[in-house]
Amino acid sequence: MRPAAQVRSDALRQLAPTDPALSDSLFADDAMFRRVTPMAARSALVEAALSEGRACAESVSFDWGTDPWTIARGLGVVVVESDAHASFGSVVVFAEYAGKPPTITLYRMAIDWANQQLSAPRGRGKLNLEDCTPVFLAHELYHHLACSAPRPPFSRAYRVTLLQFGRWRWTSRIASLEEIAAGAFAQSLLGMNFHPRLIEPLWVRQEHGGEQ
Repeated sequence: MRPAAQVRSDALRQLAPTDPALSDSLFADDAMFRRVTPMAARSALVEAALSEGRACAESVSFDWGTDPWTIARGLGVVVVESDAHASFGSVVVFAEYAGKPPTITLYRMAIDWANQQLSAPRGRGKLNLEDCTPVFLAHELYHHLACSAPRPPFSRAYRVTLLQFGRWRWTSRIASLEEIAAGAFAQSLLGMNFHPRLIEPLWVRQEHGGEQ
């Protein structure tokens, strides 16, 4: 999960924790977003990705329960904690998935930092969340499920056309669809009342010392 350090500081004022617009904001940050028209089509894609994540969480919880560590063991995914600095540029990486072998790395320093920011006086009570670790782990578990599925899920399979000459087309997937689905997966699995996208503007607001 890689939240950018520049997120609109008014996100918390304008968006309710359960508002799908939080996912719309992530979608809008995707370079491929502008290729999807009209607006109704964009909203439909976001809703489809949210539904996909929720359905996947329901299926997984039926087999393995709702504890992300138990699910990881059941799926054969190794979970590693690292003290490495995973930052680059304006981006902080809290966790990431690698497929060969299936491994999820949790970056302890970044997660501890986020937890401190979220528990600060300005952030306390906003999300009723003491530890982000299960959220980040669940988020990355969805990426494993999406990558290892016999048939790629919608969030990975949907593509937009970048260029076309006759019968030849150059296409690209919309990466943010999988991020939206992964967030919905974590939200549903952990019984959260908000999409994990909301962690990002709150964390950034605390990091930058309050409202901008």
